[in-house]
Amino acid sequence: MQIVNARIVTENAIIDPGRVVIEDGRIAAVETQGMRPRLKKDDFDARGGTLLPGFIDLHNHGALGHDSMELLPDHWRATCAFLAKHGVTAFLPTLSAADADGIGRYIRFAKAMMDERPPGARIIGVHMEGPYLNPQYRGMHPMTHCRPPSRKEYLPWLKSGVVRRITAAMELDGTKRLLSDCINNGVLLSNGHSACSADEMDRYASWGLQHVTHLYNAMSRAEKQGPVRVCGCLESALTNPGVSVEIIGDGHHVPEHLFRIAMRCKGYSGITIASDATLFTGAVKAGVPMKYGGSDQEVVVRNGRATSPDGSALIGSIAPLDEMFPRIVGWLGGGCLAAVDMFSTNVARLIGLDRSKGQVKAGYDADLVLLDGQMKVRATWVGGERVCS
Repeated sequence: MQIVNARIVTENAIIDPGRVVIEDGRIAAVETQGMRPRLKKDDFDARGGTLLPGFIDLHNHGALGHDSMELLPDHWRATCAFLAKHGVTAFLPTLSAADADGIGRYIRFAKAMMDERPPGARIIGVHMEGPYLNPQYRGMHPMTHCRPPSRKEYLPWLKSGVVRRITAAMELDGTKRLLSDCINNGVLLSNGHSACSADEMDRYASWGLQHVTHLYNAMSRAEKQGPVRVCGCLESALTNPGVSVEIIGDGHHVPEHLFRIAMRCKGYSGITIASDATLFTGAVKAGVPMKYGGSDQEVVVRNGRATSPDGSALIGSIAPLDEMFPRIVGWLGGGCLAAVDMFSTNVARLIGLDRSKGQVKAGYDADLVLLDGQMKVRATWVGGERVCS
């Protein structure tokens, strides 16, 4: 089949008009279109819409009124379908800090859902946001489950083939070995919920650390100690060229001016956008507290933001990636190519899928999203199958 009459955003250019040929779930050709083609039965007329690589969400806690920690098969299936409607073609369900048994159950459940392959966005692994977090910056993660890493505990998780990403506070004892084990098992380790100093963060980068979780949020930053300022995780992440950063693109966690600072420091290739979506995504109930992370911790939505009940802290977002995309494009001055890097290309590279996902390119998976003139999702394809339109 083919998608024709599209404005195709490729790695280095925009082809307009263009067509994409899909065979056996992969992109067979990306071409400039000449005469208006005659459509066959399975072909799709993009009618001038913008065709992008599907969005990849590496940080997603839930949607539609449920947290992924609840381990409900129907909820995970519904989330796959929901995310596809919002342009997401692959994602990492994200667990919160929990005890070893709870994490083990989550990983086994995720493996079963990956094998099932529900229609919609593809589950490509798990993101463990915890339990190796600094209690000082734990946010809404339960204090009782924040702890230093234990190799005996985490090695089976790394070797499961399910865990693709771990967020850990690198200043905790045992994280240097954790980082080495993650690298050896093809797992991305991100520093997050961290109280480290800038000098410590630079040292972690020299060990091979490549990424930080939700820049500007739940991390140390420059503070006065006596008459001088001592820099933290934030300043090192911004200035170290070997470290890329995740930004939550809802406009609340990172306002425009802070995004522009990150852009000046990291460039297009050094930023990934994630949703950090919570159970309120797609099911906003303003003023009604709900449980977070499968625990007794409560979250409430007020003024378009998910916060702790007292309103003192943001707790994830309530927006899928397609709602974030136009905002980032606007902040980039209309730069669609750069935005695609942040929502797809850079993300695939971080988790080692850059030879199959993250680009509209021959040989790559036909994971695609078509946007209309108002940047609304018109159609999504996963492995060449149209999963919403």
